[in-house]
Amino acid sequence: RLGDLDNAATYLAKYKPAKGIPAEIVNAQNIGLQGDIAVEKGDYAAAIKLFEKAAKVSDNNLTAPMYLRKAALAANAMGNKEQALGFAQRIQNEFPASAEAQNAEKLMGTIQQ
Repeated sequence: RLGDLDNAATYLAKYKPAKGIPAEIVNAQNIGLQGDIAVEKGDYAAAIKLFEKAAKVSDNNLTAPMYLRKAALAANAMGNKEQALGFAQRIQNEFPASAEAQNAEKLMGTIQQ
C-alpha cells in the first residue's frame, strides 16, 4: 500500500543480500531504500548510517556519490552542517568523475546557508 512505511521497512529488512558485481548495486539499493524510509519517518541519524552503508556496499562513481548526497541532506536536516559538508566533500574527493561531484559545490552552498 502506498504510504505504508512500516510494511515496506519489514519487507526490505527480510531481503537476503545477493552475490556478485551486479548484486552490489541491488544490495546498495535495498539499504538506500531503508535510508529513504528512515528520512520519511524523521529518523535522520538512522538514515545517515544506512546511506553510508549503501555507499560502502556499492563503491562506484554512480551509486556511492548518490548515497553520500542523501547522507549530506539527512545530516543537514538534522542540523549537523559540519557532517553534511563532510559528505559533500567526500563526493568531490573520492568521486570527482561522478555526476554528483559536479553538483557538490551547489550542495555545499545549500548546506552553508
